[in-house]
Amino acid sequence: MSDVNLEIGGDGGEHTSTEGGGSEAEHEAKLFGWNPDYEGPGKKSAEEFLEEGKRINGFLRKDLDKIRAELGKLCVMVTAPRLLRLRIALRS
Repeated sequence: MSDVNLEIGGDGGEHTSTEGGGSEAEHEAKLFGWNPDYEGPGKKSAEEFLEEGKRINGFLRKDLDKIRAELGKLCVMVTAPRLLRLRIALRS
């Protein structure tokens, strides 16, 4: 686990950095695939990258919840007849 250091920047603002340099946001963004050396179209700062990820995650979470609900319904539809047949077989 890396150490986080709080530093006071020349502008008087506080900045956090992780062991090995870079801000905490940069460290977290790198964990999710952000490349600080990328210079092409759509280049984002670490903070922008993380904000976009949070926005996208919200949409994905809603979709995942819908898919899980549908899967649950399908599982009941598939399992219920099998359970009924099993009950009938056990009574015989």
